[in-house]
Amino acid sequence: MVTDSQIAEYILSMGLSVALSVYIAFRAGRRLRGLTPENMEERLSDFTFDSLKGLISDKLEELLGSQGLQLPAQVSIQDVAAHLHQDVEDLGVLRALYDSLLELGIQSPYYIEAHDHVIRHIDPQKRYDSRKFDRREQEQRERNMKGSGVGSGSTLFDQLATKEKATGRRSEI
Repeated sequence: MVTDSQIAEYILSMGLSVALSVYIAFRAGRRLRGLTPENMEERLSDFTFDSLKGLISDKLEELLGSQGLQLPAQVSIQDVAAHLHQDVEDLGVLRALYDSLLELGIQSPYYIEAHDHVIRHIDPQKRYDSRKFDRREQEQRERNMKGSGVGSGSTLFDQLATKEKATGRRSEI
């Protein structure tokens, strides 16, 4: 039988953030029975992929809902997420997708692609104009930043990118 410390050690070795590691370890402890040293790596990897795909679906549903976009009856949020991740089992790809949605929200290129995918199901002739959307969002960010001590012409993301380049470490938002 596999111990809790072996499960935790394996999940932490995947290079996930601490929050994601704890989330997956907690879920694994409740759901995965009969882990053995022989099947632990495969089952935990599959479970991690499925957990990340579930988090991506949850975040997409939240973001699409925040923009008032209702899914058509023939499309599920899992379909939209699968369109983005193509059911890949690559931790780097899934983490990048999830991190982008988490950090950039509706500015994420993955959100924009998901939005387009849903719109194409509603009206196949219609496409989301991301340039118009980006310009409107940029103007709103600039209005919000006036008087906040942030230098003119600089966004929070610009500052984070500069800090990340200087330190070589990724910033958490």
